[in-house]
Amino acid sequence: MQETINQIVQGFRFGDLIERDRAADLYEETFDLDEIQSEAVCCGTIAPNSFLEFDRDHLELLKESLSPERMEELESGAEPTPEERERYRALRLSQVENGDCDADVIPAFWIHQIRDSNGCDLFALSTATGYAFQAFIQSFMVSFIQRRTVSST
Repeated sequence: MQETINQIVQGFRFGDLIERDRAADLYEETFDLDEIQSEAVCCGTIAPNSFLEFDRDHLELLKESLSPERMEELESGAEPTPEERERYRALRLSQVENGDCDADVIPAFWIHQIRDSNGCDLFALSTATGYAFQAFIQSFMVSFIQRRTVSST
């Protein structure tokens, strides 16, 4: 396993575009989503900007904070005020934070750390959308390399 990790890290660290693609493929072949999740140094959900943009199909979010007249105006096409847009955005974010949103739209992410034999760390960002009872759509997004320096005292 360590030899494979070395190949992945070195491919990202020193490789050209083709070698980096190979390293990404090797990473995806080596680590499955369960392993990435269980070993993640950080995880959470991502709220895409498109999810936070004002959408008349979800006006019910503002129902409690607006008068019935204002709701009718918005439903009829009136432009929301900056305050209404900000309130809508905050409510959409709270849906993500509370897990009340669609997993097909809101991806989860995990940052997985692996270290090669030379002490170089690779931090891989993986995302997945979907539900456990369906097929996940998983993608390996990007990597960050950190070189550890050893000091003698």
